[in-house]
Amino acid sequence: MKDWYSPRDIYFEDRDQIIWLLEILPTLREGRWPPQPSSYLPANVSTQRSSKAHFETPIQIESELTRRLEAACQDGAIVLMMYCFKETPESLSKYFRCSYEEVNRRAESVLNFIMGFNFYHGKQYRRRDNHKEGTNGL
Repeated sequence: MKDWYSPRDIYFEDRDQIIWLLEILPTLREGRWPPQPSSYLPANVSTQRSSKAHFETPIQIESELTRRLEAACQDGAIVLMMYCFKETPESLSKYFRCSYEEVNRRAESVLNFIMGFNFYHGKQYRRRDNHKEGTNGL
């Protein structure tokens, strides 16, 4: 996984980018894009002024990521806590009263949903587990 992505590099189809965005979500919510780790710019890279305010792009990307997480309900919260707040699957298994493996499976399912074809075509996130249909809880 790269240490940094420019806003124009972001596509919601790349797992590494999604995880990186989750890790910097608080910065994006402040309307800031994290600075590039190195101040060196290769000779073939030109810098351009944008017609947007400096905070627009980070807020737009944060909003899209948040919308996708919220579409996954509680499982979206698991992903948010794992990557943004660095909670371990072990601690989350206690909060959500399920096994470590279940937390990892649910997180994996949300990441796939966020990146996947179904999200783009308006299909709802559905958790695949042994719970009765029609329940949205644990």
